[in-house]
Amino acid sequence: MRKSVVGVLLFLFVSTSVGISSIVWLRSVRTAEAHQHMNAGVTTNLPSYVQSAAPEVQVAYQFAIDHPETLKQIPCYCGCEKTLGHEHNLACYITGFNPDGSVADYSDHAVYCAVCVDTTQMVIKMRDEGKSIQEIHDAVDTKYGYMASHS
Repeated sequence: MRKSVVGVLLFLFVSTSVGISSIVWLRSVRTAEAHQHMNAGVTTNLPSYVQSAAPEVQVAYQFAIDHPETLKQIPCYCGCEKTLGHEHNLACYITGFNPDGSVADYSDHAVYCAVCVDTTQMVIKMRDEGKSIQEIHDAVDTKYGYMASHS
């Protein structure tokens, strides 16, 4: 009986250690990928609340600035379409543009929303892999379980 209790405790300890190590490793990989994207382009006059955010958030905002036409075609599933009137993932970052195409107004929503940032990270990764907008859209739909068509 004592050996089986010790065995179970040892198993739980090892399982927990492996789980925690995996989470730490995944976080470091995501942070490294974010730094890689940040180093690929200069962060353009990001608001102070973005500059003090996590690297992956900064990358997502910069991607929104650099590729608004891409994010405008991708829905967001965090609920912001109902609560904030967002029609696409771009609106989670930018709410207005100047006539010259520069950003007029930012939204701070994505700084606080993991779903928005995760969606944008998927877009960045899949776009870098050469996937089409439709493939990216479908993957986002699949991940968040939303099967309705979007205009």
